[in-house]
Amino acid sequence: IKELLWSVWFDFAYAVRGLRRNPGFAAAAVLTLALGIGANTAVWTILDALMRQSLPIERPDELHAVRRADQPDQDYLNSFQRFQRLQAVMPDPQQLTAMSALARMYATTGDQPEPALAQLVTGNWFRTLRVGASTGRVIELDDDRVLDAGAVAVLSDAFWSRRFGRDPRIVGTTIRLNGIPLRVIGVAQRGFQGLT
Repeated sequence: IKELLWSVWFDFAYAVRGLRRNPGFAAAAVLTLALGIGANTAVWTILDALMRQSLPIERPDELHAVRRADQPDQDYLNSFQRFQRLQAVMPDPQQLTAMSALARMYATTGDQPEPALAQLVTGNWFRTLRVGASTGRVIELDDDRVLDAGAVAVLSDAFWSRRFGRDPRIVGTTIRLNGIPLRVIGVAQRGFQGLT
């Protein structure tokens, strides 16, 4: 052990003398280490937020995703017709809900369009996730069934705060999403941004 410690000490002293003789190389080495450690920390923070933290819903461990076995490249892609067929054969059809992928769109309330992320969901989506509304109401089953009632929207709390200053009078007004009119029926509870 004494020889091992002497060898480590000798190598360390040799490295320090070499760095003192070439300060440019020393600065580059320290900067490279700092960038590497910073990048690893950033990547770990993002992965921790995406992979390890639970979903922002009540009882996330009871949530399961339906996966297709016949098309491995498109695991979770299903048509609305397939969703309806699956729902029809379930003992409790309201326990199966669906959502689209997130899409970048433009929300317009006046003259100024603003980029926004949007997602289509079924009428039982909020109920299944046990997510309520800060103001107004969330999408319900009747919003799926009544075809002539028009499309409705639930805003995220963050979008409501940023765009409308948390004004509760937004409920009942119409916004345009990529030019399509949607009646705002409510704002999702604070902290809920969806599952994606």
